[in-house]
Amino acid sequence: MPCKDVAEILKINLDQDGKLLHYSLSKGTCGGGVGEESLIKRWLVAKPAEDIIDAAAESLIDIYADSRQVESFLLAKHLNAVQRGLAVLLGHEEGAVADPCVVDSINYGPEGIEFVGRIKPSLKPENIKSCGGCG
Repeated sequence: MPCKDVAEILKINLDQDGKLLHYSLSKGTCGGGVGEESLIKRWLVAKPAEDIIDAAAESLIDIYADSRQVESFLLAKHLNAVQRGLAVLLGHEEGAVADPCVVDSINYGPEGIEFVGRIKPSLKPENIKSCGGCG
């Protein structure tokens, strides 16, 4: 049985200079990581948001050249999610209800910016197998 809500929760933290401090991608229903919660963090940390938006998935997959097909898919999925979130945060995309990345919240403080959004996978829910926690 597939999950009823396949949206994923994306959290991004940028420092005052617009460089990535942290991100996580988790399942909206159970909070489990999508693959690993911060799968490509070490590759993205300290990079400017605009550079991340412009990065090609192939360059990331080349860095992890020994990855299998599923892992390559997850690497590209994480990069795409972070790129969509940053595009919304920086005003390149709207982030409205019908968009692939919907804004939940944006907070600004002394440490920088925290963005929380929902990523809508392009697959239909019936095509996504439950990981076991949903039923």
